[in-house]
Amino acid sequence: MVVFCVAYLVNFATLVIFVRLLLVNKGLSQCFSGAAYVITSFTMSKYYAFRSTEKAETGG
Repeated sequence: MVVFCVAYLVNFATLVIFVRLLLVNKGLSQCFSGAAYVITSFTMSKYYAFRSTEKAETGG
């Protein structure tokens, strides 16, 4: 759930920054914010949600 929440917040923040501050086209902004969501979700899933611990790998 943490991964989803953080990825969603990054998505939303990216969208707001591109649309309101940088005045980028809304459709293009959604592409950038979607990419930010995917990258954040993948990275957090790899290093946070599905991290392996040394004890689990060694069976101890």
